[in-house]
Parts: sequence; C-alpha cells; structure tokens
Amino acid sequence: MSDQPAAYFEEQVRATLAAPGAEATFVHRLRQQLLAEAAAPPRRPAWRRGLALGAAALLLAVVLALGPGRVLAQQVLDWLGGYIPGIGFVQTEGGLRVLESPVTVERDGITLRVEQGVIDDQSTRLTIFFEGIHPDQWPNDEADAGCLLNPYLLTPEGERFESYHASGGGGLNWREINLETTSLPADVGLVTLVAPCVPGTRADNALQDWQASLNFIPAPEGFEVLPIVRLPHNPQETPPPADGIRLSVNQLVEVEGGYLFPVSFSWADTPYEFVSISEFELLDANGSRVLFEVDYANNSSDWENKSETWSIRTQTTQIASPLTFRLQAVTTSRQLSTEQRPVVEIDLGDNPQDQQVWPLNQTLTVDGYQLEVLTARFVAAADGNFGLQLTIQLDEQLNSVGFIDPDNQSQMLFGGGGGGGDGSMTQMIGYDYLPRGLRRIELSHMEVVVEGPWETQVDLPHAAPQTTTSQPETSGACFSRLSYPQDAQPAVLEWLTGTVLVQDFSAGGPLPELVLISLPDAQRQTIATGSSAFLSPDGGQVAYTRDGLRLFDITSGQDRLLLAGNRYRPLAWSPDGAQLLLGGDGLAVLNADGSHLRAVPGDTQYVVAVAGWPPEGQQIVVSRLSANGTELQSLDLNSGATQSLHVFNNVKGGFPTLSPDGRYATYGEQLFGGFNYSLHLVELPQGAVRVLAESDAELQFSAGAWMGADWLLVNVLDANRSTWGPPLLLNISDCKVYTLPLPGLQVMGWAP
Repeated sequence: MSDQPAAYFEEQVRATLAAPGAEATFVHRLRQQLLAEAAAPPRRPAWRRGLALGAAALLLAVVLALGPGRVLAQQVLDWLGGYIPGIGFVQTEGGLRVLESPVTVERDGITLRVEQGVIDDQSTRLTIFFEGIHPDQWPNDEADAGCLLNPYLLTPEGERFESYHASGGGGLNWREINLETTSLPADVGLVTLVAPCVPGTRADNALQDWQASLNFIPAPEGFEVLPIVRLPHNPQETPPPADGIRLSVNQLVEVEGGYLFPVSFSWADTPYEFVSISEFELLDANGSRVLFEVDYANNSSDWENKSETWSIRTQTTQIASPLTFRLQAVTTSRQLSTEQRPVVEIDLGDNPQDQQVWPLNQTLTVDGYQLEVLTARFVAAADGNFGLQLTIQLDEQLNSVGFIDPDNQSQMLFGGGGGGGDGSMTQMIGYDYLPRGLRRIELSHMEVVVEGPWETQVDLPHAAPQTTTSQPETSGACFSRLSYPQDAQPAVLEWLTGTVLVQDFSAGGPLPELVLISLPDAQRQTIATGSSAFLSPDGGQVAYTRDGLRLFDITSGQDRLLLAGNRYRPLAWSPDGAQLLLGGDGLAVLNADGSHLRAVPGDTQYVVAVAGWPPEGQQIVVSRLSANGTELQSLDLNSGATQSLHVFNNVKGGFPTLSPDGRYATYGEQLFGGFNYSLHLVELPQGAVRVLAESDAELQFSAGAWMGADWLLVNVLDANRSTWGPPLLLNISDCKVYTLPLPGLQVMGWAP
C-alpha cells in the first residue's frame, strides 16, 4: 500500500489542530484506530476536565505501548508501603533496593540512560531513556510496525527476567520506557539490562543489541519514600448500586503541593467488556469543584478482572473536608454484528450534486436504544474527494453512534463528525471516487450511556477551614470561555486593514479551502485546496502544499509548482519576502522564485515547529522536543548555532508564533486541571510569562496570526463539535478583545 492515505490523513490532523506533523508511525497507527471506530466525539464532555483516557489523550500525550504482554494492575489500595515520585507505589515491608547510580551508554550518536531503578518484594522497575534517535530511524511505512521487543534483565548466571509491563512516550529524537518485571532474588544485585532494539524504531536499522550494567544496593538511609495514609470513610458514602459498578478510595499520599489519590473503579459484576468515563468530578464539603489532574504513570488496568486504578492529584491540600469523588455516568461500546445492523438506504442517482440533501427521517431501534437519521447531504469537496454527511438525533441513552458504508471501495478513507449537547450529531462518510446509485448505510456501533451516580467520600488528614474555596488562584488570563463572550465587543470592520488568510473546512474532504479575506470590505478570494499555508509579508503571495510545494500569486492568479513531491512544506517567509523556510527531513531555505534550495546547517531534523523569522533576517525561532518538554530556541541560518530562549510543557511542539518585532512568542501549554492547551505569551529571551486565553474542555484558544506588535488574532475551536468559532482580536497589552465576523474559519496569516 502506498503512503498516500497516511499523507492525506496527516495533513488533515495537522490542519485541524494547527500543529506540526506527527511522526509517521504514530499517524499510521492512529489513522487505523480512528477509521475503525468511525464515530463522532462524545456528547458528554465533563470528564475531559480531568481524566482524558481516549484517543484525544493519546494525541496530546503521544503515549506508546511498547510491545505485547498483560498489563498487571498495581493493587495499591491494599498495600502497606509508600510512594516514590517517578517510580510509583512500592511495598516497603521487605525492604527496598535501588539503583546505585544512573547508568549511561553511548553508541552511534544514541545515548541510553537508566535514570531510576527500584526493587521491592513484588517487582523490579526501571526508567530508561533513549536520546539522539534520528528521524529516518522511525518507520515511514504503515506496513512497518517498528521493533516491538522489550528490554529485559540478565543475571550473571544467565537467568533472564522478561518485562511484563512496558509503557512510555517520546518525541522525534527520544523515547522513555517505564519497565516492570518480577522482583530480582535477594542475592542478585548486579544484572545486565539488554535492549534488543530501541522500541518503536525500524526493525532493519542499526539500533540493536544494547547492554548496560546495573547494580542494585539496599536503599540508603534517608532515601525518600512518601508514606501512604489509609483513609477513614465517611458514613454518608453511597453504597454501590445494584448494577455492579463500584468506585472506592481508601488511601492517599501527600505529595508536593497536594494530594495523590489511588481511585479504584470496577465493573466486574456487569455484562460490559469495557467502560469509559463520561463525567467525573471532585467536590469539597461546600460542593465546590476541586481541580485535579491524572498521574498517568501511576494508572493501571486489569482488563481481565474488569478494573482500573487511576492516580488523581490535587493542586492543594487546603480542601474543605470531606472530599467527594463522584462518577456521574459511564459509557460502553456496543459493536453490532452484521445481523444486528439496521440499514438506511440512500439512492444517490447517477450524478449526485454538491450540497444535495435527501430527507430521511428514519427511526432506528436496537435493543431498546433509539436514534433518528434526519438527513443525508452530499458533499463534493474542493480537493476532488466526496462525502455523505448524515445528520442524526440520539436519545438520552446514547452518547454517539457510528455508520459505515460496507460497499465503500475508497483507497483513502476519511470521515468526521461532531456532537452537540442536545443529542444531535453529524457523521461524514468519505469517498475518493464519485459514489452513485443505492447506498446501504449500516449502523455499526453505539456508545451507550450508563447513568450513575457513583460516589464515595473521604475525610482528609488536614482540617482546612470550611470556607476554603478549593479552587486555586486565577490564572490571570485575559479571558476564558466563560468571560470572553461578555468581555468581547464586535469588531467594526472599518477599523481593520490588511488581508487575512484563513482555512475553510466547510467544503468537506480531508483538506481545507485556502481563502483570502480583505479588510475592511470582507471580500473573499479562494486560493486553492491545500494545507500548511503561509501568507507573504506584503500580502502578495501564498505558499502552500498540495501534491508538492506551490506558490499562488494573488495579483495575477498564477499558481506555480515550486517543488514536486511531498518532501517539503512551507514554515515561514523571510522578512523581505524573498525566501521561504521549508520543513522536511530537516530545514531548508528556498528562494521565492524556486531557485537555490539549500539545507540549514545543524541538527534541524529535530525541529518540530517554527515560530517565525525575526526582522534581523539571519536567525529564526524554532521549537524542539526533549524529555524536559518543548524548548524555544533561536537558530542561526548560517552556522546552525542555537540559543535557548524558553522551556515549557507541551508534547506537540507548542504551536509557537513570533511577534513581528521578535519580542514575544505565543505557545500552548496546559494549566493544572485543564485538558486543552491554553494560550501563553513569553517575552524573549527568558522573560516573563503570561496566560492570554484559558482553554477548557469545551473551547480551545490558539494563536492565528499577529496584526502588528500588540494585536493578536486568536482562533476559537469548539472541541465538542470540532468546528471553528469566530476568531478574536486581542490586544496583548491591555487585554481588550473583539470578535471578528468570520465564523467557521481558522486564521492562518495576516498582512498589511
């Protein structure tokens, strides 16, 4: 199979999230997962304020399962032990052994580091890093799953201890592996860590047969193990309901700045194979919400026995006791067999037309669950693809549904959809050819809502005042989802000048239409269908990708192919508009007339995103991923030399933008308890940081383009419906905010 399907899907993900391209192996695997489910996002978003355990969490965390093996649950609720930051819960009764010192092995430009190691009487756990991996050492074809062999331990006598649990994450040039195996015998201290490969890298590369000598010694005096506190339960605890779902909290650990709670969730006595969380919250004694985050490294699952343990962390210990853990609802997936699937028939005829609508109003019932398919709309996308969009109304017991066309012969599948709080949803079934005639659309699966609530109360060890508001101090953002509708004034177009470049996804298909909108008259000019679009500083040209690197001249309407193939995409214009900065296997610079392509020196293949090209002209501002987060750097185009400007926490590169004068950069970073990235501003280099716009589970704010040194165009994404709201115009100096009358569009650039 060719790489074209994955390339299209990667462009769609990149365009939708305004993010750098994901690594190829992750895109391939994620594409297969999303296409298999083919369902809209859930209607109930409340859980996303805290535990986000679905596909979106995989996108933001880039968590990689490292090979086969049964995931064993840590039975922390009954342990008489402690907690080690970075390792997790441990048994302490039999004593602990720890890694004598970190170990480093370097080979072929790659560094293997073993940071931590702990042995208790239950298991041996290690934290391992591989750094310096080259991008071409990852799989670039969906047929190559990469190496799935986990590291193991080898004693001097040749006894082998295989890992039974391996998890981790990483970036373009590094991988973290959290390894767990059985407890080493008491008389074994010296072992060899053997890594047959760097997990996830290509099976045919040279990153194989790594070894590192490890020595474990008894934990020295003063080795910090945080105690586990057993909690007395409040007598008002709700008893477990008869449906077999149980929620319990028996212990806590007091960590720096807050509490860590192991929360047990079991559905062992239910017919459900798997359930997912819809709505979960913490409430203090006053009924106020308490912000929390999930410590994913200390979550565990026992699918065989239908149970999970989550580690939930609060930001403060000043919480009015008792604390209530409330699970309002869960969902379970119902995959329908071929015999169970109801069918909706739609006759498209011989020549269906763009935006043609068929009223259906068909009610479907499966096992007492009901939904109504209202309409089908045909979409002829500007990129030559086609879609059939269904409008659906769900009853209260359904979270979402998924339809398929079993006769779809597309080589490049795509889809989409979204849900509303009123039970409405849409689903797009995509085709890379013109579908004709009778289509038998089948209901393939349903996400069924199981209502609670289930809750438990615990008394906290510190008696906080009953008037404590359990919420942390405000982030200081200029606005949030709740405040900006009141604070924002409608922008008067006559005030505005210049040209805005936007992406319009309303035409359907995996790629958006690129549109120029002139201000103040709001005249539209459609450029093309494509992605990675950048408007030149003078507003006269648009560089973008579609079947190669292209350049559109706005005055003449000429669309030129600068470079064929999908190797390069534009990342920035030079301040004078004479050159283009390109991304591919590293960075390159190309003259705007298509001549003199040259590589930027240095290890630029590890650059994830480009914030901008400052007016000085010889340096650019880029972001790179590392085990410590995302680092903004200045990069000299002539020498490749770099200088650190700012480090922040974002596993996707931060989506940075640089102000025209090079003084400020914006980026996305999560606030405590948040799900989506909030919009931040930093003064370069190493200056003060501010929160400009606080995102939440419902809305995500991100930088679109700068309008001068003080004004920023902010995109507004409805996370539930996957649609763009009217962009905002924000003054970064005084936080004045205005709404632009451009609904449904994502801003990509501005020029005077």
